[in-house]
Amino acid sequence: MMRAGVPWAVRLRPGWANASARRGQFRRCFVFTQSPASAGTPHPARRTVGDRVLGVIPPIGGGLRDLAETGQVNRLLDYYFPAYLEVFDRIIFFSYFQERLEDYTDSQTLRTRVRIHAPRKGWPPLLYAVGLPLLAREAIRTCNILRVFQATGALPAVLSRRIYHIPYVTTYGYDYLAAGRSARATLMKLAGIRLLEWLGVRAAEGIIVTTPALAQHLARWVPPQKVHLVPNGVDTTRFVPGKGDLPGENRVPRLLFVGRLARQKNLTILLAALERLMTDCQVNLTVIGAGPEEQKLRAVVAARHLPVEFTGVVRHEDLPKFFAHADVFVLPSQWEGHPKALLEAMSAGLACVVSDVEGNRSLITDRVTGLLVEPGNPTALESAIRLVLNDSSLRQRLGQAARMQVLKQYDLHLLLRREVAVIQKTMLRGQWSASSKPTGKELTG
Repeated sequence: MMRAGVPWAVRLRPGWANASARRGQFRRCFVFTQSPASAGTPHPARRTVGDRVLGVIPPIGGGLRDLAETGQVNRLLDYYFPAYLEVFDRIIFFSYFQERLEDYTDSQTLRTRVRIHAPRKGWPPLLYAVGLPLLAREAIRTCNILRVFQATGALPAVLSRRIYHIPYVTTYGYDYLAAGRSARATLMKLAGIRLLEWLGVRAAEGIIVTTPALAQHLARWVPPQKVHLVPNGVDTTRFVPGKGDLPGENRVPRLLFVGRLARQKNLTILLAALERLMTDCQVNLTVIGAGPEEQKLRAVVAARHLPVEFTGVVRHEDLPKFFAHADVFVLPSQWEGHPKALLEAMSAGLACVVSDVEGNRSLITDRVTGLLVEPGNPTALESAIRLVLNDSSLRQRLGQAARMQVLKQYDLHLLLRREVAVIQKTMLRGQWSASSKPTGKELTG
């Protein structure tokens, strides 16, 4: 039954065949149809020149608060939002938290042109994701296009596309199923991850991948013309090689790890390698980040009397000084997507010792821009760290080559322009396909 006053109503149509045929998207049994009240009115996703609105959807349960807790909120506010605002007049950020933009930035430009759409009360994240297209109906209908930060968080965009025909671009940033297995997720949760992943990429008008391997992974699900390679980037003007400002020529070498303290990062292997190194040399380790493994790691450090400093979360704008004061960056992960911390270390000219897994291999060429070691092998990790600590010329050569590679391929400002171009192109294509009778007033560039 159609409801008066609601521009789009939902009805259940039995049978998978008819639902699948509708618009040729993908099989579904819920069909959304336009109500008579809204028939003949301009489509809410169409905008004329000078009125471009971008909707940004974080991962399910995400928002500015959790980005601040991991030290990453300024990366979004200082780089991504300004880049988007070069093309769009306004941004609407659909947060899962009750929060305000004013609590995170003093920028008048952002405060004027970015709106945080927050829930009026606390909701279970998945339930809010399902309800968002209706709860935030007016806000979503003003958007030309939605930008989803991870495919598994695309559920609100999937529903919004079906109801309002608003296209979206999502990031496919890593192997979500592998991440779930690493976190020892239940079979039911793994099945849910796979379903969200499949829905997120199949309904997307455009998909951004950070590595060629991820593009190949998607080939079985989506046509290649929808997939765009846009790697993660780094501000090469902030993350620069250190100037040797630490006092003392015989100072103790410092290892550095930056990341979430989770099982995936394999930090117990790093601590085991550090303990082996201490048998005949002095070395310190700085660990930046927080996570579920922190107390366990602190207990190991205390029991073995290891020279480890836990800093907790460090704001993104404060990270460069830690890279500048380090000698070797270590990332012994079980798996990676396209690690930003590794990019930052490379930009800072550090010798990098990382596990030989897919995401790390996309950045590091063994003995050219860093050292790759067998994942989960503390002996191999210790040998590689020892090698770069004892060979200053190798350490310098690896760091310089890493810096040069980042300058050529991973400058954040250039990559953000590429991302914005993908969003623009997708927006125009999506609006054209949603309009059966173009009026000539739609955006043309």
